[in-house]
Amino acid sequence: MWQRIQTLYLFLGFAINGILFLLTFALLSTDVISHKLSLYGIENPEGGTPLFTSNYGVILCVLSMLLSFIIMAMFKKRQVQLKLVRFNLLAQLGFVVFMFMVADSAAIELGLAEGFTLKYGVGTYLSILPLIFIFLATRGIKKDEALVKAADRIR
Repeated sequence: MWQRIQTLYLFLGFAINGILFLLTFALLSTDVISHKLSLYGIENPEGGTPLFTSNYGVILCVLSMLLSFIIMAMFKKRQVQLKLVRFNLLAQLGFVVFMFMVADSAAIELGLAEGFTLKYGVGTYLSILPLIFIFLATRGIKKDEALVKAADRIR
């Protein structure tokens, strides 16, 4: 199980998605105040309740992490693993698109339509890496399946 390269790719995607819970995705700033966009929403600079919350990003990130873990455990069922890894790729892509859309629409939600700057944080760019790792895991699973089929033909 652990000696397969796709398991390493899935674990790296799982770990990076876990790190995303701690990082800032974007910084919305004006001349007066700046707001941080995290996975949970837009944090209030003065503290207290968040200004904008969205659970969809958290749900998509947890779904991708859960699927990665399940796929790692299903190392004997390559066909099911391949279907789940494609669904995981779709979930991670939805997560990346959602976080970019939230970062762009957050300024409108806050009423900062003019005079604001949007700087994407390290979390936004780091959320693309699990997408790459999941794609590489797909290729590894396909290679394993081709190797098993070739061995079956020889018998």
